[in-house]
Amino acid sequence: MWVKMCNRFCLLLICLIILTCPTQVKADVFYVDTVNGNDSFAGTLLSPSDGNGPKKTIKQGILAALTGDTVQVVSGTYTGINNTNLSFDGKDIKLESIDGAESCIIDCEGVTRAFTFSNGETANAVIDGFTVTNGFGQAYQLFGENVAGGMFVKESSPTIQNCIFSNCNIITVDGDTSGGAICVMENGAPLIFQCTFIDNVATNGGAVCAYGVGCAPQIERCVFTRNSAIEIGGAVISEGNADVVIVECTFSNNFSGWAGGAVHCHGSSSTVSIAKTTIQGNKSGEGGGLCIWPGGSGYVSNCTISGNRAETAGGGIRLQQAIAFVRNSILWGNFSDGATELFHEISLWGSSTIAYVTYCNIFEGAAFEAANTSSGNLVWYPGNVDFIDPGFVSPGYWDSGIWLDGNYQLKSMHGRWRDGYYPTKDLDNNGIVNFEDYKLFMEQFGQVGALSADFNVDSVVDAEDLLLLSKCWLQPGVASGAWVGDPNSSPLLDLGDPLDSEWKNELWPHGKKINMGAFGGLPAASMSPGSDGDLADINNDGLVDLTDLVAMVGMWLVVDSQRAEDLNRDGVVNLVDYSLLLRSWYFEK
Repeated sequence: MWVKMCNRFCLLLICLIILTCPTQVKADVFYVDTVNGNDSFAGTLLSPSDGNGPKKTIKQGILAALTGDTVQVVSGTYTGINNTNLSFDGKDIKLESIDGAESCIIDCEGVTRAFTFSNGETANAVIDGFTVTNGFGQAYQLFGENVAGGMFVKESSPTIQNCIFSNCNIITVDGDTSGGAICVMENGAPLIFQCTFIDNVATNGGAVCAYGVGCAPQIERCVFTRNSAIEIGGAVISEGNADVVIVECTFSNNFSGWAGGAVHCHGSSSTVSIAKTTIQGNKSGEGGGLCIWPGGSGYVSNCTISGNRAETAGGGIRLQQAIAFVRNSILWGNFSDGATELFHEISLWGSSTIAYVTYCNIFEGAAFEAANTSSGNLVWYPGNVDFIDPGFVSPGYWDSGIWLDGNYQLKSMHGRWRDGYYPTKDLDNNGIVNFEDYKLFMEQFGQVGALSADFNVDSVVDAEDLLLLSKCWLQPGVASGAWVGDPNSSPLLDLGDPLDSEWKNELWPHGKKINMGAFGGLPAASMSPGSDGDLADINNDGLVDLTDLVAMVGMWLVVDSQRAEDLNRDGVVNLVDYSLLLRSWYFEK
């Protein structure tokens, strides 16, 4: 009976794998190579031959492509008028580097920007994998000032991903400037995904400025560091009816001279929504982390705001005649030079200022609640906790005026994600740790010196290295990290809003409640002592059934240690996970 059941499950698994395999549609591809290309070539071949080789400049590659086509750019540094101030001219094409942003550079040489989107391009217009550096903005008539050192977006919604914007400096002696790296104006709604912004400078919005009706940039999984604004918004500013959404980002060591060391929002019903984001070690005149001025409103959910500094008020958050909703968040260790005892974490000013705070851990706690009623309107909802050490892995700190980044994950005895831990031991670089790697290991066993099989780097290949090899058995060749345990657990695990359904994104074991802080509601959230549910209940509906099996098949052989389908957390979805799912088949709770 058991054999027949296993055979049926195997047949079902094979059928599901076949049915879920995606079909591929080939699009036209054009190539650009600054070294070996020629703009007289057709651009249809990567190698130069018979006039069909790569274009020499990015502009000519874009001109050759039609909507739906892809332009691939070979590594190198691209400069000059045919490689800067580029436009897709309304075409939804994909412009991508072959080897990634670090090796494919658009150098604007301090005279212009790299890209302009203003012809109705949609999310299918994609820029992927470029470094944009040394950009300088051009005058924009509405502002009467220079904007957008790296990219200008208006009436368009392009996708910008895996890019680096660095050293775009648009400061001039003639007046204000906005958006050191990117400026988004009316009806511009780009998706900015997995990009890094570093060392960009403007008067307002050191890295990104959003302004105007219908302006709605979505910023996800980006890193902002060492960006500066002479006045407001060290990294990002939302103003003039703009609606900025920031998700899973990190803001570190940004600066503004006046307000909003990391993020600023003000004026004409502008909003900023920040979720699952770490804001650490930023500085400003007021609002070291976040500042919201009259007309603006903010929504802060599952954020960690720590180590920020302000000269006058609001080391963490500063509100002036503004409204903010703060939920599931941690404000801890922020400081304001102008404050005596309170208002380091959140400062309220003005009769129309309202802060709604729920399920948060704020260092000033109940004392903050009592004191702030005289300087603003504080609504202190249930679920907040007072003076509880968050239990960060290693918080950042200031050292002689220099901010040193910290790790703001919550400690957990039951499982905490650690990036770069236990990299796999794929000695033959074939993508999997298997018997071939074992053979190579045994050839070096007992030898002394700097050897590839000396995994613990103690100058000898021995049993300890064999143990490390065994831990990576059948894992993929490149691991991004692993789950580890801490000696103790943070008290903030499972202390978020119990009505927040995003706890379902956290991996089992969990208490069916979201964690506080920036990692709450993410697959990388630290695991809790709660054991409600079952490991194989992938969709968290209380039942292990065909729905969970279909989910697993959809991720079959996917390499990712943060997938719920990877039941044994070894970094790949395979037959081991399938067997664990069968053991829990028809579990119900």
